[in-house]
Amino acid sequence: MGSAPPPPGVAGRLLSLGRQSLVYGLGPVVSRFASLLLLPLYTHYLLPSDYGKVETLTALVAVAVTIAQLGLVNALFRFALEREGEARNAIVRTALAATAVSGVIVATIAALATPWAAPHLLGHNEESLWLLSCLGLLISLIYEPTVGLYRVEQRPSRYLAITIVNVAVTIALSAVLVVTLSDKAFGLVAGSYAGTAVALAVVLVDKRKVLYGHLERSVLGPMLRFGLPFVPSRLALWGLNLSNRLFLLAFSTQAAVGVLALGVRIGTSVALVVTAFQLAWPAFAYSIHDDEEARRVYRAVLTWWCVLASWLVLGLALLRHPLLALLGERWEPAANPMALVALGYGFYGAYYAVGVAVGRVKKTGLNWIVTGIAAIANAVLCVILIPPFGPSGAAAATAVAYMLAAVLMVVRGEHVFPVGYETGRIAVLAAIAAVVFALADRLPDSGSAVAARVVIGLCFPLVLVATGWLTTPERRRLGLMAGRLARLH
Repeated sequence: MGSAPPPPGVAGRLLSLGRQSLVYGLGPVVSRFASLLLLPLYTHYLLPSDYGKVETLTALVAVAVTIAQLGLVNALFRFALEREGEARNAIVRTALAATAVSGVIVATIAALATPWAAPHLLGHNEESLWLLSCLGLLISLIYEPTVGLYRVEQRPSRYLAITIVNVAVTIALSAVLVVTLSDKAFGLVAGSYAGTAVALAVVLVDKRKVLYGHLERSVLGPMLRFGLPFVPSRLALWGLNLSNRLFLLAFSTQAAVGVLALGVRIGTSVALVVTAFQLAWPAFAYSIHDDEEARRVYRAVLTWWCVLASWLVLGLALLRHPLLALLGERWEPAANPMALVALGYGFYGAYYAVGVAVGRVKKTGLNWIVTGIAAIANAVLCVILIPPFGPSGAAAATAVAYMLAAVLMVVRGEHVFPVGYETGRIAVLAAIAAVVFALADRLPDSGSAVAARVVIGLCFPLVLVATGWLTTPERRRLGLMAGRLARLH
């Protein structure tokens, strides 16, 4: 018998993770690109107050989905990847069944609260928009773990196909409904959930053999014990996104919320990369069985995530004013919030990168403390920063809170599964990016200086080489990886 092939090295692991993240990320990239192309349409037909309503509902639905999922989506990956065949399918069915029952209960409670919730959160005569979001809540809740089956199976191409179906239907219907309906916010929300519903139907047909069968009730208890600690943790994370809007609404106007919302929409260009990483990382990280190899990979992933995030955030920050100028003068105040939102998402990606260390040893019980501290910090900073700085203060509060969450999760992870992250190098990287931004941001925001800003943003990796941040072995390894990627195409 021949010996088993040796496991891939760290560079090979990173390349594999990069390939999977690239495929997973194509769907969100297509979605965001189409959404950005439609921004002139939305900003023409929707008032800032309409946009504020849509973003408020989006955040509220995300919070409700987090509660109703009971952490079972997180548990699904950890428990399903320990099993094969029908045993894995039973885990999937059990998680989906429990999630669906919980979702019906939460959506019903939300619908019954319409007479109070709609006027207080959205304004008068918005009951239909609230009820539509209750239905969207149930659709979104079932969709995420169902389409997650492809992530469990590490089939990013199939996941991408379903995502494109979702995006195509969403974009087409949203555009038509925003133009034709008198209630523009209703049209935008209806188009979004219709796309998700169609994609869900496709998955249910495609995976019908997996979804039909017996449930493994004995594992539901352990899955809940693993997953429930994620609920307050994820609620706190969503609170970082939702609370800044609520504080902004309390201290300012619905129009200010709309300005922040547009900044969020553009700033989530970084979130596209975060989303791709999120989709690929858990299944990939948990599939590494050797602890020492896992430590090497986890350490490298955090370092290189910080490199990529710094590059993306720097580019968006340098181009924030020229980008917003394309949408009209009334949206220019969203420039600084957009850059700060992008920075916050960079920190969130770092938080997610280190979180798998805690999940690996199934010690998730204290995750909520980490995110809870960050959420409290966000609330305090919103109270301090929003009155003088408005939407920019709200975005800055959230960015700082995400940074705090990432730092605390590193500390927590090192306690239960020591990895030895390169925190010193990451701090130097952040300092280099800050210096480049401070110097380049002195350039004008118009004319030929915009091209100079673009060049500086694109050349950030060369700055890392020139400053000696990249070591010689890393430069050599990057060259080899780039060559391998080129040959794949």
